[in-house]
Amino acid sequence: MPSVTTQGVVLRYSNYRENDRMLTLLSPSLGKLDVMSRGCRKLSSPLHSVSEMFITGEFVLYQNKDKYQLVSAEAAQNFYDLRLDVDRLTAAVYLCDLCREAAQTAQPQQTLYYLLLRSLAYMDYSAESLTAIVSAFLLSYASALGYTPRMNHCAVCMKKLPEGSARFDISAGGVVCREHSESAENITAGEEEWIRAVIKGGIDEFLRLPVKDAPLGLLRRYVETRLDRPIKSGAMLK
Repeated sequence: MPSVTTQGVVLRYSNYRENDRMLTLLSPSLGKLDVMSRGCRKLSSPLHSVSEMFITGEFVLYQNKDKYQLVSAEAAQNFYDLRLDVDRLTAAVYLCDLCREAAQTAQPQQTLYYLLLRSLAYMDYSAESLTAIVSAFLLSYASALGYTPRMNHCAVCMKKLPEGSARFDISAGGVVCREHSESAENITAGEEEWIRAVIKGGIDEFLRLPVKDAPLGLLRRYVETRLDRPIKSGAMLK
């Protein structure tokens, strides 16, 4: 069987038989992969410590058609501290579930991969607000998938809108004018500016913006509507 070496991050695992695990791996070059990690649940296994969620590093895989088996891995980061705080753990699982939902096999996922690693690093190594981190991830995630919300023109009629005067329609895909606001919800001027700033500046832009303006609930509903299904782990976010 030919071997494949790739960077990756473990999005999920499920125990299999007595000592094995099936890992879901996100690779920037290979997309989403289901990888069998044989014997990894034995404490003596060299695969034991690298067959956990959030592990990122270099993975060596055996490939047989569309099936993969983990041979070895060199961990770069394990984001261990995420496991010590229930709120950060919940948020990290939610981000991984979103990536698992969006990624496809055999399709490069560089943007999604680095977006996830950047967000996990903020959660693990910084004291930044989870609300702000997850909100910035959701907005960047939506943009990466081609669902950047319209924030300058009405999402229905394309009428130019002045800043701070709009409402947000999740189904329409952005802010809407008064004539098309029947099914829209209120959005503050601060939230509107927060969304515009992160769209323009990228995920790191949230660091200079007020946490109170990060519209987590709105963006979660917006993203999950675009995915056409709720992500269960998101319901546990505070």
